[in-house]
Amino acid sequence: MVSFIGMGCSNTKGVSTLDNLSWNQIVDEGSNSTVAFYGWGGSQETNDWIDNVLSPTVKELYNITLSRVPMDIDENT
Repeated sequence: MVSFIGMGCSNTKGVSTLDNLSWNQIVDEGSNSTVAFYGWGGSQETNDWIDNVLSPTVKELYNITLSRVPMDIDENT
């Protein structure tokens, strides 16, 4: 999961090749960034978990803001 988040980060520090970085450098690159997390509208329980568990944990551990983008499952079929 963390690798997914790291790859989806957008920040103003520029882009580095992850292959040549240590884990600590990768964490530093992702710090203070925002990740847009697109899901689906089919599970309020899952959305609540993302908002109330995953988002605060990612913020606390990695200083990454997780922005869940709500989607309506019926609009995408």
